Amino acid sequence: MGGAADHENFYGGSSTVGGNNNNRYGAGRIFVQPFKGTSFSLLSGLGIGYAATYGKEKGTDLPIYITPGQAPVFGYNSGVSADGLQLRGSPQFYYYYKSLGILGEYVDSKETLKYTSGSNIIKDKLDNRAWQLSGSYVLTGENASYTGVIPNHDFDPLNGTWGAFELAARYGQLAIDHKVFDDGFANLNTSISGEKAWALGINWYLNRNVKVVLDFEQTKFRRGAVNGASTDDRKTENLFTGEFQLSL
Repeated sequence: MGGAADHENFYGGSSTVGGNNNNRYGAGRIFVQPFKGTSFSLLSGLGIGYAATYGKEKGTDLPIYITPGQAPVFGYNSGVSADGLQLRGSPQFYYYYKSLGILGEYVDSKETLKYTSGSNIIKDKLDNRAWQLSGSYVLTGENASYTGVIPNHDFDPLNGTWGAFELAARYGQLAIDHKVFDDGFANLNTSISGEKAWALGINWYLNRNVKVVLDFEQTKFRRGAVNGASTDDRKTENLFTGEFQLSL
């Protein structure tokens, strides 16, 4: 696969920069359900896996991280470029039993950056980390699964059926390597050094093809004040989102 900067933040925000990296990358993922089809019915919904990418990256194609509310919260200083190994590893799991669902993942992202200012050159290896844990419960009694919920009764108000309802929650954290700021790759007064976020949501499955999602998410930041001149934490972000999904 083509090598490109990671243009996504912990929760899916994208960068505003273009690409200038033509190096090659390797990516792999293994995922197993060790108890599926066995007599251990309590564990049949357990899945565990590991995903990784490996490659070398060079150039100024570095991400600008944004929040779920689309506000930029982290960017590298001018003169910073990727210059070497980039390795990401992500252990992950899910567990589903009847109406209950649990999913978790951890991401360890290692990269090499270089900062050039005149004749001054700083090069260092950085290690950024993030994790999240989410849970769900189907209030109407259907089985939970990684691919979603199939209602026992489709939405049909004339016959008194309303589909399936699922309650969901998530908590996660992001920690940026302190060397990013110590080495001058980013400014701690304008870029966050970490964040903690929690979310609550409800999913309404009208039938197997139509889903409505309503979420509230709160994200608290460490440093990265908007004015760029203080050591204050960036203001907490509160976000309501709605989504309509149609699958055929």
